[in-house]
Amino acid sequence: MFTTYYGEYTRKVVVGFGTLFNNIYVNHPDDGVGKKIRVPLTYAPKEKFVRRLLEESSISTDTKVGIRLPQLSFAMSQMAVDPSRRRNKVNTDIYDVSGSTGKKMIVETPINYSFNLFIYTRHITDTLQIAEQIIPYFNPEFIIKINFGANRDETSIPLVMLNGININERYDGDFGDRRINMSSIGFIAKGYMFGPAGTEESVNLIEDFDIDVEAL
Repeated sequence: MFTTYYGEYTRKVVVGFGTLFNNIYVNHPDDGVGKKIRVPLTYAPKEKFVRRLLEESSISTDTKVGIRLPQLSFAMSQMAVDPSRRRNKVNTDIYDVSGSTGKKMIVETPINYSFNLFIYTRHITDTLQIAEQIIPYFNPEFIIKINFGANRDETSIPLVMLNGININERYDGDFGDRRINMSSIGFIAKGYMFGPAGTEESVNLIEDFDIDVEAL
């Protein structure tokens, strides 16, 4: 029943999601002249990234370097089957897969991928700048195109933003500690997983039938 198979469908959704936030910028005034700063993006959960922010790294015995702010990180938190988008197997698509003989049937399973995007800034103005570059595009959803291969190129994946942005300022700690504004935005990507291609005959399709009208 089960075979070794890996189509990298989840990985492609993760990469597609992260690519959306790879070109976020903030403006910092510098002697009256605007300074445009690109916000770095990292795949990391909130707890791990906050620890990196609070602990200065060592590049030598005597030199300590802290991570510069602002920063962005994101992480996938959940994968769940979406029954509302599941189709009957009778309606499964059949394709002419390149490099194979005959038509192949590809079974799809709709999956909802939950993501969290985390925003780390020193100034609340930076947080607001980043939010204004993201929120207006999700009204109510943003569509990305992903090439899943196996005749599934240019598949539309809707991204839905959940409940806006949660803004939290870190007040605890000593006066000498770094000031960090930590915010988060929740998203759901409505993607798919596809099983290995099977032959059309293996699905037992009914192509013709006979009816005895006189017996009715």
